[in-house]
Amino acid sequence: MIKIKHCIFLLLLIIVPVNIYAYELTCDRSNVNYDENFFCYLTGESNQVYNELSGNILSNNNIIKCTPTSFSNGLSIIESSKSFAYMGKPTDEKLVTFSCKLTEQLSNVEKTQIKIDSFKYDVGGNGLSSENEILSTDFINANIYDNETEIDDLPRNTSNPDSLLKELSEENLNIVFSRFVTIYNQEVLYEVEKLNLNVVANNPQATIRIEVNGIDNNTNLNIGKNVINIFVTSPDGVSTTCYTLNVTRLARGESIYYPEKDATLYSLILPGYAISFDKDTYEYRVHLTSDVSKLTVNAVPTYDEATVDISSTTNLRNNSIIKVTVTSKDKSNTLVYSIKVTKDAPKVNYIPYIVAGIIGILLIVMIVLFIKTSKTKKSGGPTVIPDVDLNSNINQTNANIPNSQAPSNTQEINSNVISNNIPEQNIVQPVSVQTNNETPIGNQLNQIQKENNINYTSNAVSQITTEENTINQSNITNDQSNITNENNQ
Repeated sequence: MIKIKHCIFLLLLIIVPVNIYAYELTCDRSNVNYDENFFCYLTGESNQVYNELSGNILSNNNIIKCTPTSFSNGLSIIESSKSFAYMGKPTDEKLVTFSCKLTEQLSNVEKTQIKIDSFKYDVGGNGLSSENEILSTDFINANIYDNETEIDDLPRNTSNPDSLLKELSEENLNIVFSRFVTIYNQEVLYEVEKLNLNVVANNPQATIRIEVNGIDNNTNLNIGKNVINIFVTSPDGVSTTCYTLNVTRLARGESIYYPEKDATLYSLILPGYAISFDKDTYEYRVHLTSDVSKLTVNAVPTYDEATVDISSTTNLRNNSIIKVTVTSKDKSNTLVYSIKVTKDAPKVNYIPYIVAGIIGILLIVMIVLFIKTSKTKKSGGPTVIPDVDLNSNINQTNANIPNSQAPSNTQEINSNVISNNIPEQNIVQPVSVQTNNETPIGNQLNQIQKENNINYTSNAVSQITTEENTINQSNITNDQSNITNENNQ
């Protein structure tokens, strides 16, 4: 049964993917002395996108102070109350480097540990995160403070001008000399094996003695720390002043750091946007959506006394460039970090154009309908008066009537109409009925209507047509009656 459980467990390990994120805090020293620098490293997963990588670094008895000095390419600083906080995609497993120093003068050797408290990693995309973890180093021996090595019993009195230097220089040293300053700290490259000091006493009669690493008249430098003491004695031999040069000869490949000449940035942060910052990379890109027109830029110089100037970060458009200009303290160096802005094309809102088009079409249709309605009201509608072929009827009647008795004018016809009790208001005036080659009554009415632009409604036209037909039939009937009476007589 136990073997079966073991097999099932192994199968689960094989089938179910497991992401193991291992983080470690290590230091390059196991024994440290007072005021001596050493380095510790936070190592972990690289090529993962971190939404946050943060924590507080300290020693368990607060005798060692550590500060972050560098971090992996791909990470950028984010605002936090912790000792360090980064986001981005690191390219190196050495995520963060810390510079540490023993700050307490100890009378006994102490064992201590450096730890990261409230350690948090939030790996985006994988849903993996952890908060409030604690990472610790192996134990470190903090050594006893050697009081004797810190005693300076060399003559530093600068009150007697006869025992002072007037000039002190060397082509490989960056010395800002003052006769009243007696200690200088300098670095030289590995290639510098000896020094050629230019030393001039304030009093030409004074004597000068140079001692390098305890050896008189020795100018050769060791790799690492070298102590050069310059003794100036007044002509009377009463007063002596010592000037000390602490010269560190760097290892092969190392470079000298002159803080007053430093114009680099320690960090460049765009809150809300991840950039892979490196102090030796001077061009960056950031993409904004079309509705964003400003950006917050936080720039911190490597040397606190360097000045930083940031160009406008508002009213940003596509291809706008934000320039971060860093000037060294001595104004000898200037570096410009550029941030190029790209933006999405603005979204076009077509709704106003569609509404305007619909309104325009409706207006055009309304105007056309209004014009047609106006014309219809003015004309009263089309009037059709049917032609009445009275000519054939009258001609037929007249053929049976002697010429002497045929009606000769309009008055006779009107009198016949009135005698048949036709209402006078239904008579269209004037109407002329002529025989032979004259125009028929229907056609004459149509011609009169056209000449006088008389408009009739459809009902009126129908009534007039009916009444005309009645009048014509009455006239024909009367004419036939008269003819019959005459024939009987």
